[in-house]
Amino acid sequence: MNLNSNFSAAVVANETPQTRSAQPAYRGARTPAAGTGRLRGKRNSEAITPGRVTISLASIMSGAARYGLGWFAAYGRQMLSAWWQLRECNAVGETVRVEGHVRVRNEGVLKIGDWVRFRSDAAPTFLEVAPGGRLDIGAGTIIGAGSAISSARAVKIGKNSIIGSSVTIMDTIFHTPDGPLWNMHAAPVVIGENVTLGDRSVVMKGVSIGDNSVVTSFSVVTRDVPPNSLVVGVPGTIIENFRA
Repeated sequence: MNLNSNFSAAVVANETPQTRSAQPAYRGARTPAAGTGRLRGKRNSEAITPGRVTISLASIMSGAARYGLGWFAAYGRQMLSAWWQLRECNAVGETVRVEGHVRVRNEGVLKIGDWVRFRSDAAPTFLEVAPGGRLDIGAGTIIGAGSAISSARAVKIGKNSIIGSSVTIMDTIFHTPDGPLWNMHAAPVVIGENVTLGDRSVVMKGVSIGDNSVVTSFSVVTRDVPPNSLVVGVPGTIIENFRA
């Protein structure tokens, strides 16, 4: 099963830094100047410019008029927090918000769509992209506290998905028993649109989860999930067409 063959082909085949830089940024993200990106210890394949979170003034003012100055202060603080904490991302869309702390380690390509919200006030959220890896988070997605998303090759999360608290998504097991870190036979992970991952669930490498699916809390997804399915247990048992 392959939910996004174009995406998988681009990252698994022969994607180069030149082809990556030619890809359009998310709507609302500014294009960085070449050669400006710096990371701790290693230069990224795509330049990074701090402060590329686009703040929608119209949405802030309409919200302030409806909910008052208290809402205005909290909303603005969350977007300023995103502006600073997501500065190592390659592209960040409009009106992204961070509550609490997000730890980012990006040595590949990390792109975040519009209106993504990190609810990390109870525990930090971790985003890690290894050299040569790619992480795409679709517009309108909500990510809960304590979750960890790691990409050594490719992880894609579709639009309007909900990632619960302490969820783990990884496209690798990190290392073989006799091998170094990041020498780990990675396989892309694709999570469709409008997918819900319950608290403390785990998505293993090479898995595709179809649109509108639900993974219950504490479940472990080890194989592909068709659209409109429910996943329960360890390893996850798939109940197809549960929404019908």
